Amino acid sequence: MDRMHTLLTEVCNTISSKPGLWDNIRKKKDRMGKKYRPAKPGDKNRPDPEQWKKLTKEN
Repeated sequence: MDRMHTLLTEVCNTISSKPGLWDNIRKKKDRMGKKYRPAKPGDKNRPDPEQWKKLTKEN
């Protein structure tokens, strides 16, 4: 039982130590202030569908 508890605690600590997507979004909003707007389709900062597929494909 102690080994399982230790393993579970270790996994939870590893997962919680990494910032997630929403943490990154909040940080970006803080950096950009009131001017923050997510990129919309067609904006120069937004990847096109082919780039998005390439970036999000699983290894």
